Amino acid sequence: MRYIFEELIRRFSENAEAGDHYTPREVIELMTNIIFNGLEEELTQEGAIFTVGDFACGTGGMLSVATNHIQELNPRAQVEVFGQELNPQSYAICKADILIKGQKEKNIALGNSFTQDGHKNEKVMFALMNPPFGIDWKKDKEFIDREVEELGFDGRFGAVQNNCLDLRKEV
Repeated sequence: MRYIFEELIRRFSENAEAGDHYTPREVIELMTNIIFNGLEEELTQEGAIFTVGDFACGTGGMLSVATNHIQELNPRAQVEVFGQELNPQSYAICKADILIKGQKEKNIALGNSFTQDGHKNEKVMFALMNPPFGIDWKKDKEFIDREVEELGFDGRFGAVQNNCLDLRKEV
């Protein structure tokens, strides 16, 4: 069933708009292996609780693979996922998948992650995502700059202030 679902998602993504990219399962598994590399002792602790976020989550593939990875190492681990998606169709698929898996559907938000923080004041232990390539963020530039000026490193874009990640430069 997983492969049928993924094939449907892949075919759906062939007609996707800019910013909608299907990330192959093998790539997601590699990303997951990299992010959890060396954390086996922590991941296998009794009673462990982990939070995983993808704030450009699409249909939720990265959230599912990360959850499966943790639970393969520790079947008793509690994994809570948090996601946000701009595309209403992808959001609906992700939310349905979350419901089917018995996780908290309220943890998946609809909206633009730049301007509508669907998880304000939430922190996750692990975050992985495929940025929304092809989406012009310039319409959100003023909002991002204002948050950087007002909140600095306490905000979501603190690295911009320190020029570690300068989204203001033309690419």
